Amino acid sequence: MWIENLINIENIKINNIPTTIISPKNYNTKMPVVFFYHGWSSSRDKHFNLGTLLGCNGYLVVIPDSINHGERGIIDYNDMQTGLAQFWPTVVNSLKEFPALLEYIKNNYDINENKIGVAGHSMGGMITSGILAHNPIVSAAVILNGSGAWADATLDLLGSHYEEQKEVIDKGLTELQPIIPLNNIEKFIDTPTLILHGENDKIVPIHSSKIFYDALKEKYNDKNLVSMVTFDRLNHYITEAMITEMINWFNHHLNN
Repeated sequence: MWIENLINIENIKINNIPTTIISPKNYNTKMPVVFFYHGWSSSRDKHFNLGTLLGCNGYLVVIPDSINHGERGIIDYNDMQTGLAQFWPTVVNSLKEFPALLEYIKNNYDINENKIGVAGHSMGGMITSGILAHNPIVSAAVILNGSGAWADATLDLLGSHYEEQKEVIDKGLTELQPIIPLNNIEKFIDTPTLILHGENDKIVPIHSSKIFYDALKEKYNDKNLVSMVTFDRLNHYITEAMITEMINWFNHHLNN
């Protein structure tokens, strides 16, 4: 295949985390890195094509499976009780695993440690905002149909179901408070951040994304380093236009 002439593809385990690593061939300088996180009910394999596009653009791409996904087990993603019990623990676990993944990449690949990007879709966008909030080493981020306003996103998604599960939900959100990105807005110091969201998203409604964007815009000294692009009539999907926006953002902030 022609793609094999352009990139290297590895499927390995890093601290028992199944991970796909895609890197450009014949890259003659230290590589910028993009960590990409999949969404709820997805897996790293479903983002292979996106990873190859980033790889062909000169990035070392790291795509891990989150717990309860891919090689790490399958659960009933459509069951509300399962979601309430497992969604945020899955997000938090990915935040905890990021430093080990990064350390492995730093020790085993010729990367530019000043050019580290993070991106993700849906749940992966939640993970991205969390990593960005708590890891100042990150140089740029792209959030696709996700949010850093985790509590607002939860309530938007549940809608009228909130009252049915109020006690459980309130307990879970209270435990999350210290790490929710929106609650740590002071840690965001002009790290280039792009938010991409469909205006008709039924899974993660755009409302919470706008809340997070507004908070970042107010916090940033350089307002050009935070941007939100919305897509008319789009539901909870990644489109070619979104991918183009993401690659352009990383090219501008990581690959110059």
